[in-house]
Amino acid sequence: MLITIALIISILLQFFAAFVGFRLILITKGKVSWILISIAFLFMAVRRIIEVLSYIHQGDFQKLALVNVWLGIIISIFIAAGVILIGEIFYSIKRAEKARLESEKKFKTLFNSSSDEILVVDFNGNIVEVNQTICDALRYSKEEFIKMHIKDINSEKYIEMRLPILEEIKESGLHTFESEHLSKDGKIIPIEIISRIIDYNNSKAILLIGRDITERKQTERKILNAMIETEEKDRKRFAKDLHDGLGSLLSSIGIYIGLLKTTDDEDEKQNLLDYSKGLIDEAVHNTKEIANNLMPSVISRFGLVTSVKTFCNKINNTGLINISVNVDDTFDDKLDNDLGVTLYRIINELINNTLKHAFADKIEINFSKEKKYLILTYSDNGIGFDFDKVMKAKTYTGMGLSNILSRVKVVNGTCKIISSKETGTNVIIKIKL
Repeated sequence: MLITIALIISILLQFFAAFVGFRLILITKGKVSWILISIAFLFMAVRRIIEVLSYIHQGDFQKLALVNVWLGIIISIFIAAGVILIGEIFYSIKRAEKARLESEKKFKTLFNSSSDEILVVDFNGNIVEVNQTICDALRYSKEEFIKMHIKDINSEKYIEMRLPILEEIKESGLHTFESEHLSKDGKIIPIEIISRIIDYNNSKAILLIGRDITERKQTERKILNAMIETEEKDRKRFAKDLHDGLGSLLSSIGIYIGLLKTTDDEDEKQNLLDYSKGLIDEAVHNTKEIANNLMPSVISRFGLVTSVKTFCNKINNTGLINISVNVDDTFDDKLDNDLGVTLYRIINELINNTLKHAFADKIEINFSKEKKYLILTYSDNGIGFDFDKVMKAKTYTGMGLSNILSRVKVVNGTCKIISSKETGTNVIIKIKL
């Protein structure tokens, strides 16, 4: 009885092993080794059934015994082949592990050699990994970082924005934003961060890649200051034009009108009226000039190219310099009025800079179109200058270049300035239409 129970248990175990084997076939994506081993387990279970029947009936089971022998042979073949083939799985695992280690090594190399600041935080904001760049930038060691929270490196200005930003990242999975890092020695570093959710150590984490934008912020501040100063300069000029030109004319008209009340002489009245009319005509003319200075009407009426040519012809008539304006066949002068005025002001500023500083006798202005881009090129044969040195100099107070760069940025364009003593100054402005 005990032997029968043991054999039945053995049969059940063999079927269970066969069942597990067939499940592994799915996991290993139909590897031949597991198919052979699973069939072998199934045949082993059949053999056990035959043994149980032989034991219970104690009869003549010669045919079953023969089947049992052949099953044993088949099982041996299947298990041997399966064991041989299963080595392929272990080799695959070994190759995958080697590839994983190499991938991790490459990742760590890229991670630590990146010029960007990289850190990984969990969903609560605790720092779990950093690269060497952020350690150098903020003066903390890696061991110190691992004990810190993301709020510990945020400046006071951005510390309250931490939770909303984390929630935004969790919700969208990807978020780009600006922040400020606070170094160990109290230095505030403006930074632009690209974030995304990643799998890290079998759980979700947030990868933050930050880039120092100190220089960009300084440039933006320069541009903003230049725009403010330009606007202030325009206001002062406008106020001066009104006061010195229109204001004095209107005062004179007021005086003549007052005199009209005090005289009965018809001839004198007529003269006073004529004088007043002349002053009014002049006031109207001055008003138009002031309006044209604010936004040249010729641009809206005749287009940018005609306006530039008219302006350049006036300068050419002085004989001081020769300015040529060339228009490519691809260029379409039907521009938005604001864009036309902006380009007109830029060209005025460029010409003004050449006249003031370049000692040039020739200027060339070219208009062209490349696909969806307007291309404006400006060149002179002057003495040139060191663009980087001039822009970075602490003593630089000139407004011309800052005005040009700020105006180009307003219309979402790019400006490339190349200047040297040998070639003069070349400016390439590219604006998407």
